[in-house]
Amino acid sequence: MKFLFKLILVIMVVLIFIFVFAGQGIFDGFLPLMEAKGMVVTLFKGGVFDMGGDEYMVKKSQADQFVAHMLNAGYKLTEMGDDWYTFEYEGKNYRFERREILRFFYVFEAE
Repeated sequence: MKFLFKLILVIMVVLIFIFVFAGQGIFDGFLPLMEAKGMVVTLFKGGVFDMGGDEYMVKKSQADQFVAHMLNAGYKLTEMGDDWYTFEYEGKNYRFERREILRFFYVFEAE
């Protein structure tokens, strides 16, 4: 019982650490905190998680929601390939490459 309590306590401390410091720039240089936060949010909430800096995360099973999210944000899909999409927004083209994380998530990042 003590072990279970300690395990839950450690998990809670780690989650609090991730949600407090992710995206702050303090630990992002050497810890993937924003990716961890995105995984937790998309795992439980679903949808598209904006990681900032033109990076978005989705669950692999919901990869089509990325295009819908971008279209709702005012982007216009101009080209697409197997691992990339090109959108136009206010006269500029943005190409988003898809990469896989831990076999369950995709990160779309602009070039």
